[in-house]
Amino acid sequence: MLAFGTNSDGQHVTHPQAGTMAGAIRMALNDASLAPSDIPYVNAHGTATDQGDVAESQATHSVFGERIAISSLKSYMGHTLGACGALEAWMTIEMMRDGWFAPRSI
Repeated sequence: MLAFGTNSDGQHVTHPQAGTMAGAIRMALNDASLAPSDIPYVNAHGTATDQGDVAESQATHSVFGERIAISSLKSYMGHTLGACGALEAWMTIEMMRDGWFAPRSI
């Protein structure tokens, strides 16, 4: 991990806004001195909520455009709450190491 970005629009924790999410992504990229084109894959939060998934998709698209590979691992293992960050970081590292990423599971 090179950097992170955090942001809050202050409206509601379970009704995120795409602009606020995009701002956090841009902060992380800036902090790491990376361009969007340096990122090949995004592991989305992807909790299968209407507001969250739409906002996250819009934010990711606004920063990275059409070319980014994106998936979410929660469709494979559920939302493990406190363990989620560690499990998804581990899986993303494994995917990067082995040169693949998980397809979207329905």
